Amino acid sequence: MDEEYQELLGLHDLSFRQAFVRFVCQAPEVLEAMNSAQVEAPNFQPSTKTIIRYWTYNKHPRWPVIAEPRKWAFDLTREIKAKYTRVRGKTRVVRKARKASSPEVQEYYLAVFGRYEALISQLAMGKLVAKGRDRPIAEETLIPSVLWTYTHTRVGIESCTLGRTNTRRWIQVAEGLRIYHPSKLKDEACLPKQAGSGRPKKYLWDEAYDALVLKLGQEGFPETGAELVSMFLDCFQCMRGASVPDAEQARTWLKNKKTQLWRRVVDGDG
Repeated sequence: MDEEYQELLGLHDLSFRQAFVRFVCQAPEVLEAMNSAQVEAPNFQPSTKTIIRYWTYNKHPRWPVIAEPRKWAFDLTREIKAKYTRVRGKTRVVRKARKASSPEVQEYYLAVFGRYEALISQLAMGKLVAKGRDRPIAEETLIPSVLWTYTHTRVGIESCTLGRTNTRRWIQVAEGLRIYHPSKLKDEACLPKQAGSGRPKKYLWDEAYDALVLKLGQEGFPETGAELVSMFLDCFQCMRGASVPDAEQARTWLKNKKTQLWRRVVDGDG
């Protein structure tokens, strides 16, 4: 049993927050980088709590699942100049100056974000799977692995929630996120589908439909078939690298493959 497999097994049946703490905050390279940073910058006191709370500011609601480690490390450690304002003829400091942090601090942030990116990649590849609920009393369901590749997907580490952002608005689509290892799930229907050896599909219909189900659970059902088709196409647009069908293809697929849903929206059935 290799080291990576053992590490992933250790995350089975943990909440997303617990998995994040174990995989990211307690990773050997992160702890080593933390110690190096504290030696060079004694006033720098990072902790699990500060890591988790970092990405909860209004400017950047929740952590994006697509990490950009080097950009974040630069933003966090670049020099910030003082800002002043005039109030009743007197100069007042709005923001104090901050010197650029040491290379050791930059390496610390790179280690944290690098591990976070590795965790998300395991979910995107299906080496780990996540489950959540679209509402508090709903049954726990599998989170489609493709959601972990969406540019606008956000994850609340402290609250164990998953959502999407539309401009600056946070829309929750699942809560109570838990991490599982596929080999330990008894229900094989919950396992991510393995790619076959044949020709790859042009359109990821099933994956986009999974995303549509989450979208409907959060936003409610549309009033017309055209709106449903538009929502379905939006799911394709958000899937990185996926081909997008035209509206007529999407309408035909929904009418033929998801007849009950189509009738519910168009005819008011069900």
